[in-house]
Amino acid sequence: MGGCSEPPPFPVHTTEAPSTSVVASPLDLHARDACSTLLPSAIIRLRLKPAPFFHDTGASSTTCTWESTDETFDLTLVTNHGVGLELVDQLGGVLTAREPLSVDGYPAMRIDTADSPTCRVVVGVADTQAFSAGASMLASTAPPLCDLALALAEETVAALRGS
Repeated sequence: MGGCSEPPPFPVHTTEAPSTSVVASPLDLHARDACSTLLPSAIIRLRLKPAPFFHDTGASSTTCTWESTDETFDLTLVTNHGVGLELVDQLGGVLTAREPLSVDGYPAMRIDTADSPTCRVVVGVADTQAFSAGASMLASTAPPLCDLALALAEETVAALRGS
């Protein structure tokens, strides 16, 4: 065995805000469980433990949370069918920041809440379907949370597209 080395940094993402909130190539989240959405290769790229530590299924959404292999952050994926990007508006005054962006051509919004070491990216994949990709800090040495949330969002879109 060779010496240990630092894992490569998460890529820095640059995105442009979508010109419209209408989804041109809709993806379907119905019957899609959040915990089975990510491919094993994506779990490795995101530096996550293979088994999620939280899983919840509701009437119109599923939630899955994985912890990072170094235990400095966790990532949460929530799939929602029946609600699109208006999910961001439903959060209303709780939000301290909203930044429109695009994730692989899908309209999205980066959102932050006050007094919370988290970052979330909500992505509209159909007119009435969206998912939330979130990152939470578990240790002060965690990578930038919004980079992590965006990486999870991109991996989720790739998985939903089947690529």
